[in-house]
Amino acid sequence: MNAGELLRLNGVAKTYGAVRALRDVSFSVASGEVHAILGENGAGKSTLMRIISGSASPSAGEVRFEGKPVSVFSPAHARDLGIAMVHQELAVFPDLSVAENIFPDGIFRTRSGLCDWGRTRDRARAALDRFDVDIDVDAPVSELTLGQRQIVEILRAVSRDNKIVILDEPTSGLSSHEAGILMEMVKTLRARGQTILYISHRLSEVVELGDRITVLRDGCSVETVRNEALSENDLAAMMVGRDIGSIGGPRPARAFPTAPPVFEARALAGRAVAGVDIALRRGEILGVFGLEGSGVAELMRLLFGLDPASAGEIAVGGETIRRVEPRAMIDRGVGYLAQDRKAAGLYLGMAASESISAAVLDRLSPGGFVSRRRVAALAEQAIGEQSIRIASPQVQPRRLSGGNQQKVMIAACLAPGPDVLLVNDPTRGIDVGTKAEIHRRLISMSEGGRSMIVASAELPELIAICDRILVMRRQRMAGYLEGAEISEEAVMRLAAGGLH
Repeated sequence: MNAGELLRLNGVAKTYGAVRALRDVSFSVASGEVHAILGENGAGKSTLMRIISGSASPSAGEVRFEGKPVSVFSPAHARDLGIAMVHQELAVFPDLSVAENIFPDGIFRTRSGLCDWGRTRDRARAALDRFDVDIDVDAPVSELTLGQRQIVEILRAVSRDNKIVILDEPTSGLSSHEAGILMEMVKTLRARGQTILYISHRLSEVVELGDRITVLRDGCSVETVRNEALSENDLAAMMVGRDIGSIGGPRPARAFPTAPPVFEARALAGRAVAGVDIALRRGEILGVFGLEGSGVAELMRLLFGLDPASAGEIAVGGETIRRVEPRAMIDRGVGYLAQDRKAAGLYLGMAASESISAAVLDRLSPGGFVSRRRVAALAEQAIGEQSIRIASPQVQPRRLSGGNQQKVMIAACLAPGPDVLLVNDPTRGIDVGTKAEIHRRLISMSEGGRSMIVASAELPELIAICDRILVMRRQRMAGYLEGAEISEEAVMRLAAGGLH
């Protein structure tokens, strides 16, 4: 064991039947460092983190912690060693308070053995103050933003004095403001000597935070490098084993023929949204961007009828929709890609074919009985079109990587054959290679005549794929940018309130 070394993996492998999820992973983690793990979806990151956190055992190789070999692999033993993991799909208790979520096991007791709620709240408040986070410790977690929930779960991990905290895509789906707060939190933890394993597909974060970076490819550790003068393009090339081109950059301006809009919102208003006008052109990708609380998420829900509008109207193909609800929108050729794969996008515990075919079962049910042959054929076709890495349509999405789960969601969204797509965070929590692939598919679909409204917290993503961007501020329209007008500076100026 080298001085300062906390964790070491030697030749770790993991097989599931005939599938080799990991083949040869070797690297070490030094005490007090932020060690980033990079790799494409399917490279083995999730499997590796399950082994380190005790949820899975290796098929071969050795894991050593503080110089001693680990022989028992279970979450309880990992906790006893001082290893905690904050998963990408958060595991908070929505109906409990912030204080109860930070200390869910009631470790503070009165002399009579009852839970000491006063001390629990005081310790939770002290944990939040330590990172200059202003959250009411008595508030139910269900009332918090996604970023605040992420902070609460990280505080749960670090408040137990764990020796290693694993952060899996901690800024996925967060606004740029919330992501900035969380990154400052990670820097503060590092300054206090906390060891962190940091998994992220946002290469800018890895460049900013990582002390050392281990790259996985096809189940193997390719190399571990010090973060010295590395660029995002350097890391992308190491991840995918090829040059995928420069990251980001605006989409070239396109000319659209004069024609009636294919999708319109007129003076639309609802919960946290007021006075929005949209006229979407055929083949156009319209981006929607805003800072936290700007109303972007609420607007996307209004457009698909997931929430009721209090004013205004929506028209598809020139026809005003009298009752805007999801079934009516699907019937009129509008598809919706949800932001949250786990809560609203996929049937994680059922066959992938069930998710892909869910919206079109009526078409696959002659005589009122579901044709399994037609369901399988649709799924096989979608798997091929979306290049989904899956053994068969019967595999459950929960067993797939994040990128392949996202592709299954896209396949399900496209199954009804929509002309208009409403897309939320299309590349949330997926690697740079798969992200570039999905960007190319969205652009290709737009060039083929499909129209899209894309909401994303990642501004470079919108700049790369969109023809126009609608910027929201304080739940209202701040303005539109198109073509050469689009830049990060111009978008942020509108989003933040006209800063110069």
